[in-house]
Order: sequence, then C-alpha cells, then structure tokens
Amino acid sequence: MDDLKFCYKCETAKERAEFNKKTRSKDGLQDECKTCKNVFRVAYYKKHSDKERIACKAWQDAHPDKSAAIGGKSLAIKRGGSASDIYDIELCIPFYAEARRLSRETGIPHHVDHIIPIAKGGLHCQTNLQVITATENIKKGDSYVCQT
Repeated sequence: MDDLKFCYKCETAKERAEFNKKTRSKDGLQDECKTCKNVFRVAYYKKHSDKERIACKAWQDAHPDKSAAIGGKSLAIKRGGSASDIYDIELCIPFYAEARRLSRETGIPHHVDHIIPIAKGGLHCQTNLQVITATENIKKGDSYVCQT
C-alpha cells in the first residue's frame, strides 16, 4: 500500500509515479495526479489564453530590450548552448538595445551575435556578444573569425 497515493481530484488510488514532485509536502508529492493536473491546465489555458497573451504582449511592448535579451538566451539554449556562470541579463540588455537603435537609425537590420558561435562551444554571456549587421551575421553563420 506504500506505493499507492490517493488523488483528491479523481478520488482514486494511483501509483506514486503518477504524481509530480512537491518538496514542501510531507510525502514529497502533489495532491493531484498528473492526469488531473493536465486536465486542469488545458481548461485553464482555454479559459485564460487571450488574457495571458494580451498581458504578455503588453509586457513585451513595455520592455522590448529585456524581452529580446530573454528571447536571445532562450534561443541560445535551444540551439544547444548554455549561459555561463557570469551571465547577467542586465549586462546583456544593452546589446539588444544597441541593435534596435542601430536598426532604427540606419534602416539596416542589426543582430546581436555570438563572437564565438554557440555551435563552436561559445557561451551565451555578455562577454561573448557583439552587435553586427544582419547581413554580416548571416554571412558569418557558425564560423569563428578571430579578431586580434
């Protein structure tokens, strides 16, 4: 009986593996099973998706540089990179602000680029970022040109 837990939502006893972890509870597991939790999440999203999307868009519009910095980190991690121990989002935001400013003032799109590409083992951190034109960035791809 120790390997079963009662789900208060569906009122059934299930295997402990059917419950997500919760470190603050006595047994280390949530009170509702994964299935019940997923049903709740789907229903909540359907009910609130427009409201959340509008709030998210409003925040992004109010904080475009920070939003871009967060997106840049997410994209770097998605591409197999990682943020280093010295990563500080507040120090990365100016790169995204500068890219937006240059794009706006010159009419030429600018990107925030990794000096040492993520594909070549470069980290996503403020010391490995630079602002270059979109054309240069696309031309560069994942090659590393040592700048002395």
